[in-house]
Amino acid sequence: MALKVYDEAINLEQLIEDRVYNAYQGFKPDLDSYFQPLEGQYKTVYELTPHKGYGPHRPSFLRFYAIKITKNCYVIVYGGIKIGRKISDSPILQDEVIQRINKVLKFFKDNGITAIEDF
Repeated sequence: MALKVYDEAINLEQLIEDRVYNAYQGFKPDLDSYFQPLEGQYKTVYELTPHKGYGPHRPSFLRFYAIKITKNCYVIVYGGIKIGRKISDSPILQDEVIQRINKVLKFFKDNGITAIEDF
């Protein structure tokens, strides 16, 4: 399994580089087509929204968790290896993701960053 995760990480790095390049050039697929809104307690958040991104293959071991600032602009708040089928099957990862997202959202709020325009 370690070799699969390693290979996935190498491929994911290239995928992210390609998406960043595409976003910069105005091409698709870009970062917005990589990240997906995070469901659950963040379902009704419409600005500075938590998102997740997967490794290049499905199913994927690797995950990125980020907060979307604006079009193709994300702050990565956490990454991890998910072994279970759902994040609820990986309680340590789930707890850490939620803590990190909440910590970054609190930092934004404490510093007067409550909307995309504040950046």
